[in-house]
Amino acid sequence: MGKKRGRNQITSYVEDDLKNKITTAANLRNMTVSEVVADCCYNQLQDEAAWDILWKRLSRMDNRMNEIKDLVITTSEAVSMLAFYFFAQTPEIPVEEGEEALNVANRRHERYVNAVSKILSSRGGFIEKMKE
Repeated sequence: MGKKRGRNQITSYVEDDLKNKITTAANLRNMTVSEVVADCCYNQLQDEAAWDILWKRLSRMDNRMNEIKDLVITTSEAVSMLAFYFFAQTPEIPVEEGEEALNVANRRHERYVNAVSKILSSRGGFIEKMKE
């Protein structure tokens, strides 16, 4: 019997339990043992290629998450410095004026939030719109 074109013989030694599973699978699928082994090898290699792709994607996502984390840290530090300089430049509010100061701050903050929301919803540049 001649060798089929494009096919090569590979010998593998397996335990009895695995041999029995392969033989049973071949019988159930109406395939030869070689076809079952070849399919299993092919599927395993396909799975490994899929895992390689997945790991590469996860690695890129991890890198991006690290970049975002660094941006969050930088932003937090900038906000902290802004608060520090604000506290250094503004006098403390006397206790008796605290409630009125809080009301003023709430009104001013609400106007600020509304203005920012309006600017961001117009899809324009934030800095350019703030200058208007």
